[in-house]
Amino acid sequence: MKRMRFPLILFAALILSACAAVPGGGESVIELPGELITYLQLGVGIVVTFVLTELAKRGFDFQGHKAQITASLAAAAVVILNAILAKVPVTYEGFAVMALQVLVLILGSFGLYKGFRTLYPKPQG
Repeated sequence: MKRMRFPLILFAALILSACAAVPGGGESVIELPGELITYLQLGVGIVVTFVLTELAKRGFDFQGHKAQITASLAAAAVVILNAILAKVPVTYEGFAVMALQVLVLILGSFGLYKGFRTLYPKPQG
């Protein structure tokens, strides 16, 4: 059995690499930026936690499963958005990447402004 381990691993690696998408083959390779993934996971986490809390008030019991449900729905949202971005034509790839970067920049500037106003509030009067 030990002699068969290396050929089996090599065969599995070849099969997995053959199933992988080839960049530049007419497909778009746009993905969500890491910062946007973090914002998305945070937003989905807040919404799902709120919904599960409201359901718990109505008698549904999710004790011990909130974290798993939230994590799975956040991951599903990222996968769905990446699949939608994969449908962008190659000719518009640059524009889509630029639009995502501008979105991250705008969300980051809101956070920076909020942090600045927390440290230095506007004078009253």
